[in-house]
Amino acid sequence: MDGKTVGIIGFGNIGRQVAERMRSFRTVVVAYDPYVPHEVMEKLGARFTDLDELLAVSDVVSIHVPLTKETKQLIGRKELAMLKDSVVLVNTSRGSVIDQEALVESLRKGKIGAAGLDVLAKEPPSSTDPILGFENVIVTPHIGWYSEQSSSTLQENAALETERILTGKTPKHPVNPEVISKRRLP
Repeated sequence: MDGKTVGIIGFGNIGRQVAERMRSFRTVVVAYDPYVPHEVMEKLGARFTDLDELLAVSDVVSIHVPLTKETKQLIGRKELAMLKDSVVLVNTSRGSVIDQEALVESLRKGKIGAAGLDVLAKEPPSSTDPILGFENVIVTPHIGWYSEQSSSTLQENAALETERILTGKTPKHPVNPEVISKRRLP
């Protein structure tokens, strides 16, 4: 990874953690997220760029966005064509963020070096889904986060958040912070 460029699409909590980890590998990190101030990215060692440049310069592209109208098929034929032929494309966000038919086409043409997909457009995939037939594609069933430690941490944090709510405190990790900030919990 030394000297490679890692492009991070979506610079929320997960995208930021990826950026932090990439520093250990001495990579160049570029990031695209229209909702995050550039200063936040720079503080974590990432350079803000637009999506087109990110796709063109990255050796690895890692996607961490929610599925919205704006992000549905964010990576389509046009965007896949901008990628280096040797790129490793990683999607751990939502399957429909990538046009999966276009991805299959790009893989068949050798326009993608490899893909790591924790999510697919249709889950679970059928056994005849063409994405499953490539040797340079790894597919996991939306469990890329899982380890014994992460499972234990998840359970512990859920219990602590429940305790905070039941004792009238504001949760540290609300699912919808806008709702929490507008009303006081009982």
